[in-house]
Amino acid sequence: MSEPEQPPRGCTRRSVLLGVGLFPGLALGLLSGVSGCGVRWEGVRQGQPDPSTGTDPGVTALLLELARCQAAESAAASGTGTMSARLARLHAQQRAALLRRLAESGVDGHLEQPSSAITPISRRTADSTANPTAGPTVSPALRLLAAESAGLDLPGRAAVAGVPADDIALVGSLHVQRAVAVHRLGGSLPPWPAPVVASPEEGARLLSSTRAAEYGLAVAAAQADRARAVAASRALASIQTRRRLLASLAPDTSPAPLGHVLPFPVRTPQAAARLGILVSQRLSASTLAGLPRAVGRPDAVATLLGWVHDSELIGLDWGASPPALPGLISP
Repeated sequence: MSEPEQPPRGCTRRSVLLGVGLFPGLALGLLSGVSGCGVRWEGVRQGQPDPSTGTDPGVTALLLELARCQAAESAAASGTGTMSARLARLHAQQRAALLRRLAESGVDGHLEQPSSAITPISRRTADSTANPTAGPTVSPALRLLAAESAGLDLPGRAAVAGVPADDIALVGSLHVQRAVAVHRLGGSLPPWPAPVVASPEEGARLLSSTRAAEYGLAVAAAQADRARAVAASRALASIQTRRRLLASLAPDTSPAPLGHVLPFPVRTPQAAARLGILVSQRLSASTLAGLPRAVGRPDAVATLLGWVHDSELIGLDWGASPPALPGLISP
């Protein structure tokens, strides 16, 4: 298995900042949050060791994610079909990004990873391969689903809130990617909690971004072809529900803008699909940027993860290719 020399193209803080020219609301939301999102691919990490253990909790979280990524990459590589091949490529990109991130901390990510990252099904599969008498062999499809499900249970979701601000956006992005993969593989996730925002200011920021996304998706839905009409209506309804929830969580007395400047003319189904994808990507980025301000708040972190997950599914409905790091790579 070859290892990419570089993380995914565009996976830099600078590239995220350069890609905000969609709508004023989304640009404002992303710009106000990205400076604190903790994804400093260039420069020195700011994490500090835990005084009680002497370990950097950010590094610990990244090592756990690396182990999960490697397990999922191995499972995908042993599978068959287009889906497995695509997931193997995504996890290879994630592995390269994680190794680079760890190297910034002087940590060799090739060292042995925490065994807790291996699911019971993955462990049983490995044992069966090494010792045919260890038990029944698990199918490649089930092994892949188990690997993608790692850390997506309620305790794993809550653990994301304990990741330091420097690293929570990256860990959260990886969490979302696996959640989207589980959805595409036909698996199920624990229900997302009732929405909570970290602060009124954060709620107002998210509301601004969501209003802009609602406008963009409404424009896209109006130009959608028959093949995407149902998905377009579903996506718009989802964002309208989110906007109403945010309005109740963080009442905003300022009037909503009557419209937003589109990045390009939208007069054809092809342009509509392009806009739908762009809106979903920008909304994922703006939402993920709120994670550092939600550290220590499992309910608020889970809310953001759920909304990024839903934004990514909207992008898929419009024909997007699943990214390795949802919300972190500027299209």
